[in-house]
Amino acid sequence: IHLFVPGEFTNIQYAIEASKDGDRIIISADTYNIYETSEDRFYLLIDNKAITLTGTNPDDPNVVASTLILGRIILNNVGRDTIIDGITITGRYRVDDAPDGCTEENPHEDGMNGIPMRGGGMILDGDSSPTIRNVRFVGCSIIGGNAGNGGCENGDGGWGGWARGGAVSIGPGGSPIFKNCSFINNWAKGGNGGDGVADSSAHGGSWGVPDDPRWFYADGL
Repeated sequence: IHLFVPGEFTNIQYAIEASKDGDRIIISADTYNIYETSEDRFYLLIDNKAITLTGTNPDDPNVVASTLILGRIILNNVGRDTIIDGITITGRYRVDDAPDGCTEENPHEDGMNGIPMRGGGMILDGDSSPTIRNVRFVGCSIIGGNAGNGGCENGDGGWGGWARGGAVSIGPGGSPIFKNCSFINNWAKGGNGGDGVADSSAHGGSWGVPDDPRWFYADGL
């Protein structure tokens, strides 16, 4: 069965939820802002379904570039028969800073660790191994959360949140196929470590050398 967006469904997630194994969801060339249309989730989710999500003409680069998803796609428990084809993805994600120590949010003296982040354009959870073809990942980014500063008399700063996969984060058991895909100007950056309390024996938190841009990039695409 072919399901059309926006012809039959007002947004892509509704079509995904209505689909069954073997169905094709065909999205017209347009810009789909997932931050606005997916309620409080801010991503598309394909969970345990062998479906195809495709643009109208995956072999035409102009159509692929004009079929733009603003947000990311999460694929969970899917195999080769789950296919993403002929679209462009631009997803940008970051989180709020972690609380400082000795605050209402965090009564302990040490600042809380920053929240880790992964997969600006796509996340393949677990052993998901889909087929990704004719997909452009353009300007995707992920930023780990900044840690909280230490508080009270001797609080340590928290560790900055790590970041993995500016465009795609692949789970440890995943083995996806990428065919005729483009990865353009995607990046990942870890959060900053928190400061320890000044003039005390407290320590600041940090994962690496902040002035070396190589430390900002983690595993993934």
